[in-house]
Amino acid sequence: MKEKTLEEINIQHKKLLKAGESANKLKLIIIAEKGKIYDYLKQEHLGRWKDVCNKLNICRRTAYRYIDFYRIVNCYPRILICDLSFESIMATYKLMREYLKHHPTLDEKLRVPLKRTGLKNGNGYFSSSRMVGANNSEAEVLEPGELLAKGHSYGAGWELDDVYYEEDE
Repeated sequence: MKEKTLEEINIQHKKLLKAGESANKLKLIIIAEKGKIYDYLKQEHLGRWKDVCNKLNICRRTAYRYIDFYRIVNCYPRILICDLSFESIMATYKLMREYLKHHPTLDEKLRVPLKRTGLKNGNGYFSSSRMVGANNSEAEVLEPGELLAKGHSYGAGWELDDVYYEEDE
């Protein structure tokens, strides 16, 4: 391996930082899409939701968390590009919602649908009609309001536990 100058290392470092930011945004889109699917399945299989989760091999608490995230992103699509992590969004949502009630300009900016997104090295783009929260009339936009997982903390990873949680509906 040849020696690199500090400038070459700095350029590589910036590329790695940008790649990390892009990976986080892609992760958020994937989580929102999962939440969209789980939300649909929960509505369609209301009485059999526990069985559906078992078939998909997902804890209901995790599914609820993804549904909540989908509802937040559906209401505020631009939160996907604010360089916040999934954990940060979920942990601070109630505070953010209260803040936005008193700052309508920011609320309006976060509600603007994303026009398109894509991966530069990938094949194509998602059009705005495919993005979460896109092309929704005011009546169709889900207001997150009170989230499904009432009373649950969406704190960071230090609360992780190797336990499969079961809870009654």
